[in-house]
Amino acid sequence: MHIYQLAIIDQKLKEAMAKFSLLPAHTSIFDAALFEQLLDDSRVLIKTYISLLKSLQILPKENHYYKGHSLIKHTVNGAEADGTIDPDYLTVIQNLVLPHLVGNSSDKKQIFPIHIHFTTSTEVYLFSGIGLYKQDESRVYSLLHEMSMPVNYISYASHAKCNYLLSIFYTEEYNERQSIHTLYPRYNISYLQFRKDCKICLGTTFYNFYMKMKMLDVLDDIMLTNLSLKEIAHKNNFSSYIAMHQLFKRKYNFPLYIIPRILNGSN
Repeated sequence: MHIYQLAIIDQKLKEAMAKFSLLPAHTSIFDAALFEQLLDDSRVLIKTYISLLKSLQILPKENHYYKGHSLIKHTVNGAEADGTIDPDYLTVIQNLVLPHLVGNSSDKKQIFPIHIHFTTSTEVYLFSGIGLYKQDESRVYSLLHEMSMPVNYISYASHAKCNYLLSIFYTEEYNERQSIHTLYPRYNISYLQFRKDCKICLGTTFYNFYMKMKMLDVLDDIMLTNLSLKEIAHKNNFSSYIAMHQLFKRKYNFPLYIIPRILNGSN
């Protein structure tokens, strides 16, 4: 996997966790049942992402990636985890959460996303999940899922040369009805160089990678909204529900019916 692919899908997962943090939850009752439900739902979200990314041949299938979860209790005086977590990582997570514990309580969100990386000489670690602010205790509970990937899975080939591809993904208003030949000339890149850069940095053609990222948008909508599948197809500019269904089922063997509808409680 190239570092550019990793950066793009990491941003997608970060955005998905932010959407998850906005889902309605009965935060008037902070109890074990609420924690367990949010932990289970966020675990389903992450594992479904991993499963689709494997089917899309973006993540190598031989690695499990998902390592487990942690519940961390935060106060202004420090943090305490219910399991084993590197003390240095715990300190960084505490510093990330601390702004939610200080300041004006009226401005604080009861649920907020957490997404942070750590790198060692052999592994890249990702902790992703949510924090729950319990005002009456002046405490935050972090429900975090740990993932990791061996460093040797990641390629940095032609790293600096491909910056313009990220610009296209994040700033251009591209859609599949638009010719790709409108994209690269503004960066003074030839078509042959564009194709080569896409193969190296995205692992496939620009169009194929774009469609894979579009499938992640569909995944978000199925899991985190109550829109019908036809509405989701229209929202994501598919010509029809059948076209969306065929892309998932026929091309990547990932049928839509296996995607859990978290908002509807059908996971």
